[in-house]
Amino acid sequence: MTNNEFFETIYKPYQEQHMTAGTSYIRCNIIKNRLLEQFGGESPNDISYLMIESIYDNMENQHLKQNTVFGTYAALYSFFRMAVEHGECAENPVKYARTISADIVGRN
Repeated sequence: MTNNEFFETIYKPYQEQHMTAGTSYIRCNIIKNRLLEQFGGESPNDISYLMIESIYDNMENQHLKQNTVFGTYAALYSFFRMAVEHGECAENPVKYARTISADIVGRN
């Protein structure tokens, strides 16, 4: 199963059923724009932590805010956690990429 197929058949329906509409919309858009555009034809098991880090690098090179990168981390983590749970991925590659944290200092 490709990342595109996993997204359409498992991840997106789960998000729509179990998350608020806003959370589901944001997570699905992040996955579509950050993962599937570049790696949609690959299988979840073919994604390495280096590919995940390249997503972070691209976002940082675009000077996106830390919380935007953190939102991508959270969405990717949940995507690959589900892929592992459904037997589409041996391990979650996000666990091996550098840790992205929320910018709690910049919040008011």
